[in-house]
Amino acid sequence: METTLHTSFTETQCPTAFALLDMTAQCVGDRMGAVFKKLYVQAVPEKDVKRWLHREGFSHRQARGIIVDVKGRIASQKECQEVVLTQYQRKLRQARQKVKAKPDA
Repeated sequence: METTLHTSFTETQCPTAFALLDMTAQCVGDRMGAVFKKLYVQAVPEKDVKRWLHREGFSHRQARGIIVDVKGRIASQKECQEVVLTQYQRKLRQARQKVKAKPDA
């Protein structure tokens, strides 16, 4: 059984717990980078990435969470790029219309 805890404290209140959480975050962050590399750079199938995370010591729930998080970040970046591309295309159309509207000198 797994439990999720939510708490709030500063480094000076509990330095040992803070250091432990910092090390955990670094470990998970490193693994998230490795998952990104395996999924999107090396094109490793998701089930193989999940197995690799299990061998690294992550539970099924944690491994699935990491994979979903990485996929969500990639999807978010794609959406943001599409929005920016649409904005630039609109600006380009407007600039072309202005150039066409100017009489030749």
